[in-house]
Amino acid sequence: MDECGRDTLLGARSRNISEEIKAMETGLAPGMVRKGLRLIGEFSISWMGSCAVGLKTVTTEAFYYHNAIRMGEIRFHLLQRR
Repeated sequence: MDECGRDTLLGARSRNISEEIKAMETGLAPGMVRKGLRLIGEFSISWMGSCAVGLKTVTTEAFYYHNAIRMGEIRFHLLQRR
């Protein structure tokens, strides 16, 4: 939720900068307001194995740098927007 109580849509619509600053002061990455569940690796293995059969390309978006790092670690190829 942002400062006005609206859903941020995972940072796509707005951000709650004051909460992000508090979170960064406790050691979290930008864009995080609490520690993650650390499930992206397990999720991607399951998802790629069951849903992506036969697909040539799957596109996703990393809203924050820490997401891009994890996606790169699990062999997502990163594209640059222009």
